[in-house]
Amino acid sequence: DKLSPEAKRAKTTIDIFHKAFREWKQHDVLASKDRLEILFPNIDQLILNNEEWTFLIKSSFSVYWHSENKWIDQIEKERLMSICKNLLQDKDERIVEHSISSLGKIEGDKITPILIRIIESPETTDSIKDEAIRQFMFNIYDIRILNTLKNIIKNNKNYKLRKNAVYAFARNLNRLLKSNRNIVTKEIEILFDALNDPKTVVRKEASDVFGYTLIHKKSIKPLILRLQKEISISSRKAIIGSLSSMLRRNLGKKQILPILEKVSKDEDEDYRVREEAKRGLPNN
Repeated sequence: DKLSPEAKRAKTTIDIFHKAFREWKQHDVLASKDRLEILFPNIDQLILNNEEWTFLIKSSFSVYWHSENKWIDQIEKERLMSICKNLLQDKDERIVEHSISSLGKIEGDKITPILIRIIESPETTDSIKDEAIRQFMFNIYDIRILNTLKNIIKNNKNYKLRKNAVYAFARNLNRLLKSNRNIVTKEIEILFDALNDPKTVVRKEASDVFGYTLIHKKSIKPLILRLQKEISISSRKAIIGSLSSMLRRNLGKKQILPILEKVSKDEDEDYRVREEAKRGLPNN
């Protein structure tokens, strides 16, 4: 009763934490979201060792989406990275995925070898592989990942992984182009192969990247060839969009302009594809 309000809050925080930590140690029960919400405003009342921080970070990974997880900003980056690397071995996919995401955002290309092993391992689930690939879509650009992504595009049975690998590959080529002009000429062929993938979403992704992510004149002919046999409306629209994007950059005018004019007037063409072609024409 003699404690001040601040001291009472500190004691409550410490008591709640110790009880939650004991439950984890004894029964492998992580802290609930309610408990984490109580602890968070008063976290400075606690002096935590690595094991205790591991408990809190792992608990936060189990209940928050990565983008809303405020706990990862309360710990020094080096300690967070060490915890995340250890959590890559966890049995809970959600915790592994959050660990990968944290590592990708903070460590960048330092963890490329780790992510390559995750993607290439036959023991890794597709969900975890996908999270590892996503780091190369948004956070990491590294020449060392190209062969791994090429193998996914060519051989993986999961079309969602192939689709994301296409985008990741194009993003990395685009970034690497700044320091190596010849890399696109050397590596772009795999994206042409993706234009002929059996799954529509993969073909569409490959078509899209040539209009927005990796605009290159070498893609004009493969896109035109794909358009001649493509039956999917979404893929045809994506191809026309990419050709239009290149035309706006004064690439392949003699090849692209007649195609856009023809498609824009073709009554047998789906109206969405015709409208895309019209938008791509000069003065439209």
